[in-house]
Amino acid sequence: MKRTNMEMAGNVLKQLLESTSIGSSMSQQEAIVLWPKVAGEAIAKYTQNVTIYNGTLFVQLKSSIAAEAIRTQQQELIDKMNKELGVTVVKEIRTR
Repeated sequence: MKRTNMEMAGNVLKQLLESTSIGSSMSQQEAIVLWPKVAGEAIAKYTQNVTIYNGTLFVQLKSSIAAEAIRTQQQELIDKMNKELGVTVVKEIRTR
């Protein structure tokens, strides 16, 4: 299949964004927005605040039960988040 100029330009733009701090910031903000989808409705309803810094997603929760659920599913949630983003952004999840 022959690639169009638009497809090639899109790939170049994606690679440029991934290699710059702008792309990293966008991916981090996208991770915060995606949290309810990745975590699921049960955990998302107990989430008060989500921030990200240096690959660590900090999740503030209203429930210790939800925090425990995140700790037991941490790697699964990280993998799911990074798959949604298409790039490795989240390396760890910490609850508060």
